[in-house]
Amino acid sequence: MPYFSFSLKEKSADLLYIHDDLKKISINKTYYSKNTELWKLLNKKKFNQYINQLSFEKINKSQENGKKILFLIPPNIGFGDALEYSEAINIVKERCSFDYVCLGFLGKYSDIINQYFSFDKVFPIIISKKELDFFDIIFHTSYEVKSFKFKKYNKSNIKENILKYFKISDTQKKLQTIKNKKIKRISVFPISKSPIRIMPVKLINEIIEIFSKKYKIEILFESNSILSKTTELMISQNKYVKIIPKNPKELMKYLKDIEFGIFMDSGPLHGAKFFKKRGIFLETSVSSKILLKNYYLIKAIKNHFISSYCSSPCGLVNVFNYNNALGCFETLKVHQKEIKYIINAKNIGRNIDKKKYNLFVKNNVGCIKNLNIKKIINLIKKEILL
Repeated sequence: MPYFSFSLKEKSADLLYIHDDLKKISINKTYYSKNTELWKLLNKKKFNQYINQLSFEKINKSQENGKKILFLIPPNIGFGDALEYSEAINIVKERCSFDYVCLGFLGKYSDIINQYFSFDKVFPIIISKKELDFFDIIFHTSYEVKSFKFKKYNKSNIKENILKYFKISDTQKKLQTIKNKKIKRISVFPISKSPIRIMPVKLINEIIEIFSKKYKIEILFESNSILSKTTELMISQNKYVKIIPKNPKELMKYLKDIEFGIFMDSGPLHGAKFFKKRGIFLETSVSSKILLKNYYLIKAIKNHFISSYCSSPCGLVNVFNYNNALGCFETLKVHQKEIKYIINAKNIGRNIDKKKYNLFVKNNVGCIKNLNIKKIINLIKKEILL
C-alpha cells in the first residue's frame, strides 16, 4: 500500500481516466495519495517528462491532541468496507469533540459517502499539501489500528475496532424485528470480490427453479468481473432478471428498494444492513458473528467446514499466493496459523492473477462446497413467509 507525494510540472490527460478528482491538480504543487493505480501510472517512463517529484512518504503515528482530524482509508477497499469505515467514523464524529472530521482516499465510493453521511469533506484520490497541513491529526487507519494488520488473513470488525480505539461504546439498538411486507421479489447477490466468498452455481439454479414460480427473482451481477461472468455462464435456469449496477450510486439505489436478499460476504450485505433489509446470509470464510453483529433481520446459515488445515469461518477474505500457487488454506495445504509467521506475509496477497479466479467458480473451495443447499432452501421458505 503506497503512501506517496508528487508534484507535476505539466498536466497529462492520461491521469483523468482514474478519477475526476485529478482534474483539480495544479502544476508545481505537492499532493498526497494512496491510490495504487495512480502510483503505478506515475512510475511509468512516459510520465517522467511531467513529474517534478514523486516519492514514498513515511507514515507516522498520529498525535493525540487536536480538533481537526483526517482519516486516511486504505486504498482499493470494497463497497462494504467503505460503508463500514464511514459508519464507524461517523460515530466518532458524533461522540468525540472534533471540530472537523474528514475522510481521505475513498475513491469511487466518495459520492455515496457524501450522499449518506455528513463529514466535513471527503477527499476521493488526492489531497494537497495545503489541505493536509490544515489538520492537527492525520490518522492512517491501517497503521493506527493494530488489528487491521492482518485483516486479509483474519477478518475483523472494522466498526468495532475503530470505536474501541477511540474508547467509544457502540450504543446502537439491536434491531431484531421490523414490520414485514408481503414479499414479491427475491434479490440474489452471488458475487464477491473473492472466489472464496461466492455463491455456488448449483444453489443459484435451485433458488431459481424453486422460487421463480411464485416470486420475481433478481440476480445482481458485476461488470468487469471474471467471477461474475463465469457464474452467469454456468447458470442453467433462465427465469430471472439480471441486474448490473453501473456504479456504487446505482447499487445503493437498488439496495434501498429490495424486499428480501440472499447474501454472500460482499458489499451488498453491508448496504442491506445500512437500509435495514431482511434476508439470509451464507457464511463461508468470514464469521457471521463479525458481519451480522447486533443485526437480526438477516439470518445466517452457519458453516462448520473442517479440514486438516483450517476450519470455517477461518477469517480469510481472499485467495493468496504461496509456493507458486493460488488458493486458500485448504487448497494450498497450509495451516492458517503459519501465515502470520511468513517473513513476506504482505507480499503473498500481491500480484494475484485474477484470470485464475474462474477456476474457483468451477471448483469451489471446501467451505463453499460444505453449504447445505436443502437447509438454505428451507430457511428461505421460512423467512419469506414471516
